[in-house]
Amino acid sequence: MCSGWLVKKRCWMLVFLVFFVGVVDARADIYLTDNLVLAGFFRHAMAVSMGVMNPYNKYAGTQRHNNWLNLSRSTFQTELTYMPTDIFRFYTRTRVVYDQTDMLDDHLHEYDHFAMPGGVRYGGYLMSGRDDNIAAEIWELYADFYLGDLWLRTGKQIVSWGEMVGIQIMDIINPLDLSWHNIYEIEEYENIKIPEWMIRASYSIETGVPWLTDLYIEGFFNPGDTSPTWNPEPGSPYAKTLVQSSLKDTHYDRRGDEEWGLRLGGKIDQFGWTLNYLYLYTDDGQPNYKRPPGPPFFGTLETKWPQINVYGITLNYAWDQPLNTSATFEANYIPNMPWQDAHVPYPHIRETDEWNWALLLMTKQFLLPPGYDPLNIKLQYAQKIVENHNDVKWIPGPLSRSNSVEKISRDSITLILTQDFLHRQIETEFRCTWMPDGSYQIKPRLGFYPGDKWRFDLYAMWQGGSAYSGDPAHGVYGNPNTQAYFYWLDEVYARITYQF
Repeated sequence: MCSGWLVKKRCWMLVFLVFFVGVVDARADIYLTDNLVLAGFFRHAMAVSMGVMNPYNKYAGTQRHNNWLNLSRSTFQTELTYMPTDIFRFYTRTRVVYDQTDMLDDHLHEYDHFAMPGGVRYGGYLMSGRDDNIAAEIWELYADFYLGDLWLRTGKQIVSWGEMVGIQIMDIINPLDLSWHNIYEIEEYENIKIPEWMIRASYSIETGVPWLTDLYIEGFFNPGDTSPTWNPEPGSPYAKTLVQSSLKDTHYDRRGDEEWGLRLGGKIDQFGWTLNYLYLYTDDGQPNYKRPPGPPFFGTLETKWPQINVYGITLNYAWDQPLNTSATFEANYIPNMPWQDAHVPYPHIRETDEWNWALLLMTKQFLLPPGYDPLNIKLQYAQKIVENHNDVKWIPGPLSRSNSVEKISRDSITLILTQDFLHRQIETEFRCTWMPDGSYQIKPRLGFYPGDKWRFDLYAMWQGGSAYSGDPAHGVYGNPNTQAYFYWLDEVYARITYQF
């Protein structure tokens, strides 16, 4: 089974992970010293395909038969916290990831499980080693300083300024690692945010008036550790293009592009609010053909990540009993969002105004007999509004059903019902997203948590609908804004976690 040097290395890495978890379990010592705390988990996740073969792999020639396995990935993660004083804290999160998907399913060709922008992974200077199936790296590394009303964090970190369900409106500071899965479950979503080197600070302001409380100003500065989104490579069950990722483009490296943001927040009685401004670069590259004005009319094709200005607002309000309900409104306005120009057949960037907003209602209601936990209900409505939508399109190529942009190009309604049983040892969830343009996604979940150490999660995911899903056989993509675009990714997803 372990013939060959590369296979032996992979097997020994797996043996090492299992052994190390066993050592941690036997030791059961979380506080290494009074000031040094160790936490973490060992996890294995597996997704079994319930859909058809990936059409983009099929017509790109990277797959011939339908795969039965979408994912098999083991993750060993440690979190080390050192706090010698009340004003200083050091934190690091290190992880080793071993992906066996293409080794277990003969119908999948070998592919790189870890994104490699320009041949060198962004953040790879903290990666101790990798191959196509194994990666070890320091994922987060930062220091906190608590100086009275001033809080400062410096290092490789994640900044989250949004709280919507399965949709990014203000939570767009860190790019996402979409190279290996896309179920958008809450815990997984936090683990696919790509940390970047930043300085972040928050200062609490005394108002002196009783009706205005918790006033603060917060900001971050990224001196140039910017990264694009990591997308799946061709050959992956989650690949969504026919060609290699634009991350292979080494001539238009984003490193060095400074990003920063500011927000002012506070509370007026039970009403919470924030005002935000972000100076960012887009996470997804846009192809752009630069055509000379005169002969010989031969231009150059390049990938760009244009700079954007994001103006945002969040509003929160909570009602006490008997309503026991909270409402969250989140919106942004981007006056220079890059799209593809609908008036030319070749790749060309055109900017237009874009609005994104969502309203989330959350409540807990006791619907079962006394003794049971309440039912958690979340209902969210979201929209994307594109000004001058007739002038832009989603992707390069002739204007068609697959890349035309409607003025309201994303309408989605999401319902999430969560019910706990047996003192929260069993958790059930039903989640459904419906888009009026003709697409849906359904995700039920069953969780079993018998104690503080073990977690067992079982998901299913179905998506599809009547929205145009493209014609990959002739190089025509589906509409990337609908759930129907990923119609082949129906799956059952299981996850086992031991945490310490």
